[in-house]
Amino acid sequence: MSDFKKLSEYVEKGNRNEAKKLTQELLAAGHPPLKIVEEGLVPGMSAIGEKFKNNQVFVPEMLIAARAMKECMAILEPLLVKAGIKPKYTAVIGTVQGDL
Repeated sequence: MSDFKKLSEYVEKGNRNEAKKLTQELLAAGHPPLKIVEEGLVPGMSAIGEKFKNNQVFVPEMLIAARAMKECMAILEPLLVKAGIKPKYTAVIGTVQGDL
C-alpha cells in the first residue's frame, strides 16, 4: 500500500497522530505539499464524505476525520503559502436562523 493511500486511510479513520507523522515523513521524503493534499488528504475526506452520504457514518465520525485533516493541513499550509499555491475554492457555511 502506498504512503498516500495510508495517509488517506488515517484521515478517513480520524487517526490524527499517525496522519501527522506520515505527513511529516512524506515531506521529509521530498514529496511536494500539494501532492500530499491532493493524493492523501482529499481522498480520505472524500471517502468519509461518501460514507456519510450513504448513512454509514454520522457527524461525529466526520468531525474526527476533519480534525485529522486539519492537523495535517497545519503542517502543510505554511509550505503551500510559501510556494505561492493559492486555494482553489472558498467555502461558505451557514445555517438558517432558528435552525439550531
